[in-house]
Amino acid sequence: SIDFVYLNLNRSATDTDYPMLSFAGQQPNFFNRYRAIPYRQYCLNPNAAVRESLEVGITNLDNVDHIASYYYTVQQVGGGQHYTRALEPVIVHPFKTDGLLNCPEYGESPACPYVSELFALNMWYDSVSYKISHYLYDSIANPPLVDSMIYRLGMYNYYAYDDGTPELGFGVHPAGAKFAVRFDLADFDTIQGVQMLFNHTLKDANNKYFDIVIWKEENGKPGAEVYRLEGQRPQWQEQIYRFSYYRFDRLVTLSGTFFIGIEQTSDDLINIGFDSSNDNSQYNFVNVNGTWVPSSSHGSLMIRPVVGPSYYIGVQENKENALRLYPNPVSNALHLESDIQSGQVSIYDLMGRKVYSGEYQTVIPVDHLTDGMYLLSVTTNEGQVIHQKFILRK
Repeated sequence: SIDFVYLNLNRSATDTDYPMLSFAGQQPNFFNRYRAIPYRQYCLNPNAAVRESLEVGITNLDNVDHIASYYYTVQQVGGGQHYTRALEPVIVHPFKTDGLLNCPEYGESPACPYVSELFALNMWYDSVSYKISHYLYDSIANPPLVDSMIYRLGMYNYYAYDDGTPELGFGVHPAGAKFAVRFDLADFDTIQGVQMLFNHTLKDANNKYFDIVIWKEENGKPGAEVYRLEGQRPQWQEQIYRFSYYRFDRLVTLSGTFFIGIEQTSDDLINIGFDSSNDNSQYNFVNVNGTWVPSSSHGSLMIRPVVGPSYYIGVQENKENALRLYPNPVSNALHLESDIQSGQVSIYDLMGRKVYSGEYQTVIPVDHLTDGMYLLSVTTNEGQVIHQKFILRK
């Protein structure tokens, strides 16, 4: 990706300076591990999802020092959360002598600002979006040096390790070889499909059959097979870097750690997208001879599991009267009335903390909880997810 081009007359090979203070590299990631996570899963454990500080690339292309001021803003799209974090000015030395701005041993700087707040929690939303804006400037310089970086951060219904750009392609051989990516759910959820991006090779050379497989975790590696979607082939979109969606023929209910990936039925490489700029090789595994081993390729496989009962978000998922709670308000025991036979029940407070978890039953004791409003979430064995609010008042 080319971010900046400077053209001028009468330049020489040694004329490498330009009066510019700017951002460099990738957009700062607010998440600890993933580039994108489902909003519902974020709400279940927000402290584990968000990192303590950002990594911001800042460069000075001039041949003299500049005093840089920096701040960033977070604005919820269509919501009420908005905050700004501004830092004290710092000296940025020329890139050709000192490289990018470094972080101090302790504390923060424009290269590593703290994350001021967790993203807002709303257990009744299935997705949220934020406008993130970073600003860098030296107002003393004449003319002033200014740069900005503005992008959209969304939490929807999928996990992603990649940033959406496949610098390389990935595959294994011989036929029957497999590769998989590790994901971790904060609580029970359903996997209803997977998004994948395949590089379109010359004369469709990678148009080969494969199976999509989900495995349970066993000793940190893929273990027992949970689900298999057979006879799939790469799909390509007209728009560049667009993912294709592979819908499962049934919902797969999971909790904790799982692996999702591909078993090839051909000796040829299928050339799935591989993001080499985000190294998550510790979560990638390959199996070419019957044994799972960590991948030696540094990057991220462009495989994105889609969670929740529906591919469409921003719509009401619950069927009216699918679950009735009484009494509401409740003081001692909550009664559940529905056609549900079995599943998992979780209760969350308004901060998104899980305060109860167990098998589905028609009576749930809640007298150990403090007064307030709560969200009850039921995930049936068929994959349906139902949310209901109730008030505890003793």
